[in-house]
Amino acid sequence: MIQALRSPGSTLKPFIYGLAMDHGLIHSHSMLLDVPRYKKNYDPGNFTRGFSGPVTVTRALQDSLNLPAVQVLEAFGPGRFHDKLRNAGARFQFKGKPNLSMALGGVGTTLESLVTLYTAIGRGGIAGKPRLCDGEPIQERYLMSPGAAFIIRDILSRPFPGRQGVGRLSGARSMAWKTGTSYGFRDAWAMGLKGDYTVGVWIGRPDGSPSPGQYGAITALPLLGQVMESLAAGRVALKPPESVTKETICWPSGLAASGIRGRAKGACAKKFDAWILDGQIPSTMTGETGLTAPLVRTFWVNSQEMRATPACGAIEKKTVALWPWQAEPFIPALWRRAAVLPKDSPACPGMAPLALPDIRIISVSDNSILTCQPGQTRSPTIPLTTLGGRGERQWFLNQKPLMNADGSAPFFMPMPVPGRYHLAVVDESGSFDQVCFSVIELNP
Repeated sequence: MIQALRSPGSTLKPFIYGLAMDHGLIHSHSMLLDVPRYKKNYDPGNFTRGFSGPVTVTRALQDSLNLPAVQVLEAFGPGRFHDKLRNAGARFQFKGKPNLSMALGGVGTTLESLVTLYTAIGRGGIAGKPRLCDGEPIQERYLMSPGAAFIIRDILSRPFPGRQGVGRLSGARSMAWKTGTSYGFRDAWAMGLKGDYTVGVWIGRPDGSPSPGQYGAITALPLLGQVMESLAAGRVALKPPESVTKETICWPSGLAASGIRGRAKGACAKKFDAWILDGQIPSTMTGETGLTAPLVRTFWVNSQEMRATPACGAIEKKTVALWPWQAEPFIPALWRRAAVLPKDSPACPGMAPLALPDIRIISVSDNSILTCQPGQTRSPTIPLTTLGGRGERQWFLNQKPLMNADGSAPFFMPMPVPGRYHLAVVDESGSFDQVCFSVIELNP
C-alpha cells in the first residue's frame, strides 16, 4: 500500500518553495500572485475557487494556494524540480515531460516517496529513505540546504485547524504539517514532523476510486494528529542555522526596507519580517514571466508634474514603485498605477509607456562634478555610454540635440564650459534617461 502510485495532491508544494529559496528566487515573505493566469496554457483554480491577490510565500504555502505554487514552479523550472526530487530518492511516474501540473499533484508517486522527501525538512535538507528492517542499508541524499529546510519547517509549524491558541499538540515543541487531496477525492494525504519524527498518512481506496467529500484536512489530518500525540517530542534544533537571518522587507519591491527607504515612492507600502537565506533578498517576481524583474520605475516630469521627455521640458527625475498589474484589483486605489503615475504632457506626443525596457546613462553619474585635469592642454571629451535600451540613441544637452556632422549619434562630446547641465538620451522605443552634472574650473 505504501508503494502504490497515487496523485500526491498539494504535498509537493513545500519543496517548490524550498528549492526556489536555495536558488535565490524567493524568501519567506516574497510577494506572489494568487490571481488568474492570463493568456497561459496552464490556468488552474484554487480549492476554494476564489483568489486572494498578492500573498506572501508563507501564506501561499500555509493555505496551499495553487496559483502561487505554479508561479514559483514556472520560474524554477518543472524539469529541474523533478530531477531534484528524483535525485533525493523520490519515485515518480507520468506521461510526457515534467510540467507545471506537478505543483497540484499531476504526477504519480508513493507514500514511501513522500515520507522520504519530508524527512529532508526535518533533517537539515538530507532525505532518508524509510527502512522497514534494521538490516536494510541507509540511503541518504541531499535535497535542500539546512537553511531552506529550517524556513520551510517554520512556515509549516502551526496549530491544527480549530486548535489555535490551545497548543495541546505542540507544547514546547512545534509540529509542522501539510495536507493534500488528489483530483476527484481519490487520495487524502497528511504529512507531519514533530521533533525527530516524520509521519506520512494516506487514506483512500486501494482501487483508486473516489471518496467524495473526503480530503486531507478532514480525513487524513485528524489521524496524523492522533499519531503525533503518541510520539515524544524528541530532540530538534529550534534555532535557525547561521545561513538564516531575519530582515524587514517591503512590498511591492520585495527588497530590504533598510535599502530602499526614501529612494522610491510607494516601494514600502507594506512591511514584513522575513526569513532570509544566505543574505539573498530577491526582488518581487513579476506575474508576466514568473521571473524576477524590477517594479521600481524612473521617469522625468516637467514643471507641471506631468511626465515629459528631455526634448520637451523634463526638469526633474521621479522614482516610484509599481505593483504588478495583475494585483491591481486586489490593492487599495491609492497604490494603483492610475494614482501613482503622472499624466503625460500633451507637449510630448508619442512617449513610450513606462512598461518598456529602461535605458540608463552609465558614463556620467547624476549630480557629478567634472573638471579638466591639472596640466591638461587638450580639450577633454565626455563618453556617451548607456546600459540597456534598443536601437539608435538620440542625445540631448540642455534639451538641444547632440549629433555628428552626418546626423548620426555621437560616442563622445566635448566638455562644455563651466556651468550646470542636463544630459539626456532617448532610444528607438522611446525609453529615456537623464542626468545632471556640473563643470567647474580648478583654482590656479
